[in-house]
Amino acid sequence: EYKADDGRTGKLYVDGDKIKFTYDGKTITFNPDAEPDTFKINYFPFKGLAIFTRDKNGKIKDVKAEMAGYIINAKKIA
Repeated sequence: EYKADDGRTGKLYVDGDKIKFTYDGKTITFNPDAEPDTFKINYFPFKGLAIFTRDKNGKIKDVKAEMAGYIINAKKIA
C-alpha cells in the first residue's frame, strides 16, 4: 500500500510484465519501458512516466509519476 503526497492511498501490484496501481476505484497500468524501474503510463486520456525507487533490499519504497503535467509522489506505507 502506498500513500501519495496529496493524502490518497492505493495498492501497487504486479500483473504479468505490468505493474498496476488501484486507488479510488480506478486502476492505472504501468507498462515496462527500456530503463529498469521505469514504466510508461497509459491512462486515457493521459500518458506519462512512473519511476520506482528501491530500498537496500531491492523492495520498491516509493514511486514518482508524471502524468498530464502533474507530478505525484507516493511512499510505501504497508
